[in-house]
Amino acid sequence: MANQPAQAATGQQYGKATEQLESQQAVPLPQNIEPTMRPGEAGPLLRPTEHPEEPINAPMVDAPLAHRDSDPGYSAKVARLMPILLDAASKPTASPSTRNIVNQWKSLVGPIDDNRDM
Repeated sequence: MANQPAQAATGQQYGKATEQLESQQAVPLPQNIEPTMRPGEAGPLLRPTEHPEEPINAPMVDAPLAHRDSDPGYSAKVARLMPILLDAASKPTASPSTRNIVNQWKSLVGPIDDNRDM
């Protein structure tokens, strides 16, 4: 698949356009890909449900995720992010689900040493 030519927006702060062009050269943008479904193609917004037997508060079915044990560096990658995640979860505006996820990830990597080099 061909890539889009690198281009930068005009009127940016000094140096931002060059930074934008360099980042597009490092990771080229793909050509525009047409969406598989356009807005409104699924039917009217107020159409009847496609799952009439399912209760409205039924949990969503999670899409299968890549198995984390297949990547030996998984816990090391999460460990590098833990100080940032712990900081985000400790804020008063953090949701309970955010705190729960961070605690689950924390159990994957074991004790955290906040003084290590990143």
